[in-house]
Amino acid sequence: MREERSLELRQGAHGWGLYTTINLPAGQTIVRENAVAFGEGHSGGIPVIHVMAAAYYLELSHFRPADDPCPEESDQALIYFTNFYSPAPGTTWEHGVTLSGPARPVIPLHGAVGFVVSRINHSCVPCAVVELLRGAPKKPLELRLVTLRAIKAGEEITTNYRDIEDVVERRRLLQKDYGFLCECSRCLEELGKRAK
Repeated sequence: MREERSLELRQGAHGWGLYTTINLPAGQTIVRENAVAFGEGHSGGIPVIHVMAAAYYLELSHFRPADDPCPEESDQALIYFTNFYSPAPGTTWEHGVTLSGPARPVIPLHGAVGFVVSRINHSCVPCAVVELLRGAPKKPLELRLVTLRAIKAGEEITTNYRDIEDVVERRRLLQKDYGFLCECSRCLEELGKRAK
């Protein structure tokens, strides 16, 4: 596993982003970190957010839309919704199980926030993916950043925030949820095909 020192945070074409300082092969785990927060609950409902490392968590950026339907929503909730990564469908989190006492119910995991992976920008053609790793009960939830293809030194690390086939819907959701209109090569190519 590579150490985080093979990565650097710097200003790029889309604001601050995470860049590799070395060549990385496909399938390489480049970051493995404990979640600084996680949400539990069903994906259709509002998750209960648990912050484990407030000092790190509160440093993360967040997006509040101009037409915010919930202006009373706290900055802590907005940080979560701007930075969380979703688990694989059906992932549960065995929260608070003890051998001596009664076990709590197994709760669906809504998502998790990592301090390093939250610095990664979006691309509809990403070079990496964030995976959530469920530890044993009472162990921290981990996030792992894995390369999808070979990445050259100096290249920005990107993940896909919204993997939706329809380009118009994908761009609409990215603008609504993250405050930017995606102009990546995939979006521009798909928009060009629709215009013909």
